[in-house]
Amino acid sequence: MTTRPKSLRALEAGSRIQIDALELTLGSARSLEAQGWWRQGREASGAAHRVLELPADAVPPALVRAFEIPGVAAPCARQESEGRALFVLREAPGPSLEWLLRRREGLALWDVSLVESLVALFQRVHDAGLFFGHLAPAMFSLAADGSLQLEEPDRLRLAGEASDRELNLFSAPEVAGGSNGGPRSDLFGLGMLAYGLLTGRLPAHRGDLPLPRVYRRSLPHGVATVLSRASAASMQARHESCRAFAEDLRARTVPKGASPEGVSVGAASEIGRIKRQAMPVNQDAWYIGLDAASRRGILLVADGVSTADVGSGDLASGMVREAVRDSWEGAVGEILRTHKGPLPDEWAKAALEAMLEDANARIYAFLKQPIFVGSLGPSTHPPGSTAVLCILDSDKLTVANLGDSRLYLLREGALEQMTVDQDLRTELLQAGRDPRALPDPGALGALTQSVGSFFFDPEGGITSRSLEPEVTEIYLRAGDRLLLCSDGVPDCLGENAEALIARELALGDEPSEIAARLCRLADESLGADNITALVLLAV
Repeated sequence: MTTRPKSLRALEAGSRIQIDALELTLGSARSLEAQGWWRQGREASGAAHRVLELPADAVPPALVRAFEIPGVAAPCARQESEGRALFVLREAPGPSLEWLLRRREGLALWDVSLVESLVALFQRVHDAGLFFGHLAPAMFSLAADGSLQLEEPDRLRLAGEASDRELNLFSAPEVAGGSNGGPRSDLFGLGMLAYGLLTGRLPAHRGDLPLPRVYRRSLPHGVATVLSRASAASMQARHESCRAFAEDLRARTVPKGASPEGVSVGAASEIGRIKRQAMPVNQDAWYIGLDAASRRGILLVADGVSTADVGSGDLASGMVREAVRDSWEGAVGEILRTHKGPLPDEWAKAALEAMLEDANARIYAFLKQPIFVGSLGPSTHPPGSTAVLCILDSDKLTVANLGDSRLYLLREGALEQMTVDQDLRTELLQAGRDPRALPDPGALGALTQSVGSFFFDPEGGITSRSLEPEVTEIYLRAGDRLLLCSDGVPDCLGENAEALIARELALGDEPSEIAARLCRLADESLGADNITALVLLAV
């Protein structure tokens, strides 16, 4: 865009102008980045319009082309005189996208349709040979028919033109680095906007996307994969076009496939070669109770907390395993093995919560032994354990998660973490706070939930804290591969953990061998923690 001619000054606030049949009184001017002004103009009736004022000989070709794109605000009146071009645009037909994201009202009902509308608008802009010189939620409005519309057409650029230097959360890394934008750079901003619409939250930093399920647990598998690709730091790693983004999102989230005819399960565990030097005890535990005839069962991975100064982490994880084993061998297992037809709604959730409460009660009984009288107080760290605990009912897997053990699902080549870590980092994110602002970053991994949670008073009294497991449901498809694991698996595998997990899960048809291979790989990569993997293959 050319530099604003010095001879052209903005019309003064309070000026009255006549354009076609409109007589408007102008408000204060807001300068554009390179040339021209935006302002409000009011009719005598009070009806408001937006007025774009530009030098007549410097109207950007991109703006002229933008006015022809459906979904982009177009002038209802225009005038050119005395070297000045005036475009009158209607007021936005509804609230801005920024307003919607800030308030998060009703987004659950609108999220997918809003993303589809946004993608279609981006694609029309690109099909017209334009791209966004700047992106922000405030640029878009929600029309009465539920579609999103662009209210600032002056932000569009022709190929080869420079992007605005007004950087923000939606600016692609290459644009922030000084490169001109383009359709592939727009995909980054589209990915960030879609993330906000689908989760109801916007990340605090460019390119730093928390797991979408941190904000909305019910998101289907595939959403995180698509959003991660669209907002990839590398331009080449993003989708080829907005159309490809939409097709990928639709293909990965539309229910399809068949229920599995059966499952196979196996597990493995390692102490960890470095961990062994400090503590030659495996504080992880796992359990598999599976009835092939009914295709029902219970699966568990538990990770004992090593900071206990009364008892130990392996004692706590062992008590979780015992509670689960006793449930499988008792009433819960009997119901799973013999009940005909679908289990009642909420039964699996109630059974999972009861098993975890049973484990908590066992640790409580351990602490109430006479040997500990007088030795417990507010600073006591009791034996505790994480748990990722599942009930399998044919093709339905109900998952309860306490702490930071995880469940991953590999489906159609995409691996996603289906559980949300219950730690301080997640708690801060859900509260709308930036974890990076915490003075002690090492505390971000501190667990906010675990089996073995108690309050100790100065007199040695013990009160159980309420357990609040995250409970989710996953409907399995034939070909799905799942990993339940302690945090030793991803932590020891390092930055490329998910790529390595996806690679190993995809190889072979024996779940025990896959689990053992994952444990060996994590041990060889670092081995600084106990490592446990439980693998389920749906066939």
